[in-house]
Amino acid sequence: MNKNNFDNLHFRNYSPKDENLQKYKQPIPETVKNAEKMMEKMIQQSQKKSNQFNDVDGDLLELIPKKINWDLKRDVEKKLNKLEKRTQRAISEEKVNDDEQNND
Repeated sequence: MNKNNFDNLHFRNYSPKDENLQKYKQPIPETVKNAEKMMEKMIQQSQKKSNQFNDVDGDLLELIPKKINWDLKRDVEKKLNKLEKRTQRAISEEKVNDDEQNND
């Protein structure tokens, strides 16, 4: 390659393996370094809070239902029973209609 081709070359997110291209690598901005530190702190704080929640509020965990959708099943059960009866009735009527058509 020609040296003129490398004049506008800047590596922001890539670390080149070629030693000749290393000089075009740009340093990591301070904002990225600060953001990484802040993320680490936030992760540590959330872990501490989750540990406190598990230690102190064990009774609270017992109040949370084991199955999340238990209330949906309870509310829909009557409607599903009606639908099942109607479905079975429709299937039996279709069988009767098919038998009548085959006999004719």
